Amino acid sequence: MAKYIHLLRHGEESIPSGSLSPEGVAEVLRAYASLQIRVGLDIDPQRTLILTSSARRAKESARLISERIKLPDDRLIERPEISEGKPDPVLTEKAIKLAEDQIEEIDYDHVIIVSHLPEIEAIRDSFCELFGQMPIPFGPILTASLYTIDFVDASPNIDLVFSTDKKSEKKELVAP
Repeated sequence: MAKYIHLLRHGEESIPSGSLSPEGVAEVLRAYASLQIRVGLDIDPQRTLILTSSARRAKESARLISERIKLPDDRLIERPEISEGKPDPVLTEKAIKLAEDQIEEIDYDHVIIVSHLPEIEAIRDSFCELFGQMPIPFGPILTASLYTIDFVDASPNIDLVFSTDKKSEKKELVAP
């Protein structure tokens, strides 16, 4: 069983290029620093998998994290189930299924899913429902927002690890 599933919304993009803006790069790096604080500084590249959307901003966000972890190339994978940020109920359901399948993934301690607002929100809310936890009261999912689903303890926990919203505070979910 994976110990952690991390949900990262891509960093801020430059319009019209679709690449990360300089601020987007900084956001993703701050999100990664928060992830290291949350789970420990030594994230084993052999026990980590990154799944990403094929959109440029998501791939660039995933690549920034991959480089810091020193992830082997075969552990950074584009998945068609993770859409390009365009609302599509069929793809959103596939993204949820992909995320839920990672719970049983025994080869990795960390699975990082880099995607877009509709998928990150849907996956997060699906896990809340799956674990019988109340919906997360965090507000908007801004660029580079990072959620961690922790399977280390007996009862899984979902929390907001990083947000670009200056008013956000880390809040943990409690069962209803």
